[in-house]
Amino acid sequence: MMTIPSLVQRMTTQSLLSLTAKPISPTRSFFLSAMQPPTTRNVAVIGAGAAGLIAARELRREGHKVLVFERGDQVGGTWVYTPEVESDPIGLDPDRATVHSSMYQSLRTNLPREVMGFRDYPFVANAKEGDGERDPRRFPCHREVLMYLKEFADEFGVCESVRFEREVVFVGLVEGGKWEVKTRSQRCEDYDEVYDAVVVCNGHYSQPRIAHIPGIDTWKGKQIHSHNYRTPAPYRDQVVILIGSSASAVDISRDMAGVAKEVHIASRSLPDETFEKMSGHDNMWLHSMVKSINEDGVTVFPDGSAVRAGIILHCTGLNMMIGLLLSAVVQYLKNGESQCTWQLQRIGVPDQKHTGMSGKITI
Repeated sequence: MMTIPSLVQRMTTQSLLSLTAKPISPTRSFFLSAMQPPTTRNVAVIGAGAAGLIAARELRREGHKVLVFERGDQVGGTWVYTPEVESDPIGLDPDRATVHSSMYQSLRTNLPREVMGFRDYPFVANAKEGDGERDPRRFPCHREVLMYLKEFADEFGVCESVRFEREVVFVGLVEGGKWEVKTRSQRCEDYDEVYDAVVVCNGHYSQPRIAHIPGIDTWKGKQIHSHNYRTPAPYRDQVVILIGSSASAVDISRDMAGVAKEVHIASRSLPDETFEKMSGHDNMWLHSMVKSINEDGVTVFPDGSAVRAGIILHCTGLNMMIGLLLSAVVQYLKNGESQCTWQLQRIGVPDQKHTGMSGKITI
């Protein structure tokens, strides 16, 4: 078993060094780069969400040729709300029809807009009189964030570099340290191109994490992951057990409490004896983590209390998936390298991390 926070930096560094005639010292390299204009590279950016848009703008500013591949029909990434959900509501079927965004209709930001904007393009309230589509609140709705990202893309001309409805299906190293990128259009047209560098900005938390509950395999009720929650309407008059206590659990429990018969929140961070009614709600209770589910469908908690619910909603987060670069990583490991990192070098400018990614992965 081997860890990954150093393979991609070494892969990228080798790719760049392979273009020079002979090795040069770091000091000489620094002064040479300061004296000479950066070499123009062909760069593929995967994803036109917030990370992809800012990466594309900065690369264009440095004079590189950039193409952004976006499988959707607009910029915005995870901030593009859709009422569609996946074919498997719990997200375990590998052959399910997937939906990228986890956005639910009532979502508002949990950060103030002042800290969400780009440094030279602040996220200010642009609502005008009579403009009912904008949300001037400090913690705005998701649509306001999407409109901000669209305005950013228009302001800096990023959209002209975006190829919409083009899904990247493969990324891999090829001869000369370059990168092969295979894409497919919605009309099933296949494209195979080679780039000097690739910036992956398509997100890496996509596989639902499900709580393990003894007896759940024989339970006859319905399970759903918060990734597939959109509105409270399907939970009207239902008894729901919601597992989790982080941001999505807080939002969704309050959202559905207005229509559900009962909402029981189960959190592993609470003491076993926890069983209390939530302040401000007559139909919402707080428990420690579910102990088990009996064959008759009754859910039992550690304090001995029991609930007969029809739905279990997992607000338990997502697992990290390295996705597109996995084939390149495996290929590199087979060539004799044992360590890798997701810290990519930005071409011609100071180092830049793989967008949105930190920590270690084990394969």
